[in-house]
Amino acid sequence: MSESGPDKATDRAEPGSTCSPRRRILLAEDNEDARRAFSARLGHMGLEVATARDGQEACERALSALREGSPFHGILMDMQMPVVDGFEATRRLRTQGYKGIIIAMTAYATEQDREECIRFGCDDHISKPIDWDQLTSVLAAHRF
Repeated sequence: MSESGPDKATDRAEPGSTCSPRRRILLAEDNEDARRAFSARLGHMGLEVATARDGQEACERALSALREGSPFHGILMDMQMPVVDGFEATRRLRTQGYKGIIIAMTAYATEQDREECIRFGCDDHISKPIDWDQLTSVLAAHRF
């Protein structure tokens, strides 16, 4: 089951939002409470949010959207998930043609951890617990 962002799709971002209008993002997060909280917060930032519970579902949703001609602008990818972890999901997506932004989310915050995420195909890295100011900056840097 997926959650979505704002109930009404509009051509402009909500007042006070920090993201570009109508940007679609896939949130891959296995923790249900975190998924709900992240979705709500991202929705308030003006993003249209879809969710996945694990890396396998993230791959299926992202590749399906790509085939349908409406790819996600980006993915927030938890790197430690069941079924297929974020590393493998990112690798699969890249080998199957997904070119959108993938931002790794992980509790591991060293430079070596960041480099490993980049090596697997992520465009950026943010550590958990999420610093929302930092995430806003990362999203802005990738034109969200």
